[in-house]
Order: sequence, then C-alpha cells, then structure tokens
Amino acid sequence: GLLLHLAWAAGLGHPWADRLASVWIYSAVSVTAAAVCLLRALASPQHRLAWTALGLGQSSTAFGDVYWEAAWSGQTTFPYPSVADVAYLATYPCLCFGLVLLARDRGLRLSFGALVDGLLVGLAVAAVASALLAPALAEIGHGETAKVLTDLSYPLWDLVLASLLVGVLVFNGRRPGL
Repeated sequence: GLLLHLAWAAGLGHPWADRLASVWIYSAVSVTAAAVCLLRALASPQHRLAWTALGLGQSSTAFGDVYWEAAWSGQTTFPYPSVADVAYLATYPCLCFGLVLLARDRGLRLSFGALVDGLLVGLAVAAVASALLAPALAEIGHGETAKVLTDLSYPLWDLVLASLLVGVLVFNGRRPGL
C-alpha cells in the first residue's frame, strides 16, 4: 500500500486512481502503522509504554485523516481548526514521549558530554529550521487566535520532533539501532 501511494504521489498513477490512492490506500497504511505499533506494545513488555505512546500517536494521526475525509471531503468550506487538527496535534507529544521512552528503554544512558552534544545538535537543528521557516511563520501570525495558534503549532512541533530525533541519534552514537 505504501509503495502504491508513493507511486501515485510521484505522478505514476492514473487519474481514476486518485481517490483510491489519496484516501483509501493512504488511510489503510496509516491505520496499519498504528495497529503494528499497538501490537508491538502487546508483544514487548519491556517497551510496552513506549510502543503504546507511539501507537497512540499514530492512531491520532489516522483518526484525524479518517475524520477529515468522512466529515469534510469535497466540501469547499470547513472549520479551522477542526477536530482533525486536534487529533493531528495530539500526535506530537505522543511521538516525542514514545521516542524518549524507547531511547531510554534501549539502554541510552547520558553522560554529561553526550547531553551537551545532543542539546547543541538539537538547538542547531531548531535554529536552522527556524531560519528557513521564519518567512512562512511571519505570514502565519495574522487572523483569529485559534487559527494562528494552530498554524504555529504544526511547524513548532515539527521542530521539537526533528530536534529530538537528531538528539537521540547523537546520544546513541549516531546509530539508530533497531
């Protein structure tokens, strides 16, 4: 399903397959990813909390996608922020929490030097991404408060997650492991 969706996204699909690829295959891959993470939580007592958090994060994204499609597909006007945005934004803390727990459960022990290295790398990633996003972020800051907060939340959570991923890689000796 993922390969079919990627082929469609690359423009290799037929127009008749647009809805199949953009909705059904995409949603199936998303729901399957959530199910795999949650099954992993059941199968791995040692890492149960980490995989549960990751599974809940992916489930939240899958719910947002399915809800959006069911409630607003084909509509020209829709609420913003919506229930789907709440679900999408709930994904981030779950993924961050799960990643930290998984890194800790996998034996990641931090020396002071590794902590400083990870912090510096995370800050560097955040600084570069902020510089690249600054023009877009400046344009976001106008309008209703809920809309502005929602618009800002996505790139800020992306920065947090990317910085955390890079930091974990640095802490782990630049090896992602299993």
